[in-house]
Amino acid sequence: MVSGKPSAIPDVADRFNFRFAASKLLALVLFSLEPRDLVTGERLAAGQLMSQVQSGHDSSPLLQIFPVRAGEAVEALQSAANRLIQPPHQRGIRRLLAGIDDSRLLLSHGISAAARQAIDDGDSAAFLKLRAEWMRPRVEIFFARHARWDEPDRPRIASLIVDDEEG
Repeated sequence: MVSGKPSAIPDVADRFNFRFAASKLLALVLFSLEPRDLVTGERLAAGQLMSQVQSGHDSSPLLQIFPVRAGEAVEALQSAANRLIQPPHQRGIRRLLAGIDDSRLLLSHGISAAARQAIDDGDSAAFLKLRAEWMRPRVEIFFARHARWDEPDRPRIASLIVDDEEG
């Protein structure tokens, strides 16, 4: 029973840590985009990717696009905007992204044409900013659709009435 929309929802520019609920919710938003494999173009199955992680076979399918180096405290590099869903064994995500011109494939990962251009320019800060800006409205829509902030969550009175004649 939520009293209404919270004052703040998880932001894609905040630090990403899959051990916390906010990051798990943002991962659901990324999966809701129906991401495709950057190599094959096939739609990635969220359940299959996550079950591999839970069974301990692979690392997380939420791969970093730009690496966070020791000593760097750049929050954008540690954000959900710097995560991309791909099979965990794939490497060279930036190289793969640089070679893709298919806008539908890129948008399945929340990467706009402007963000894609930032990768070509080697500007990680611009890429992460542009991707976060593109993702924010989709995060809002995702939460609004699934949380249904304005709808009552109590059962209707009519559904509680038991008819003695039945049965």
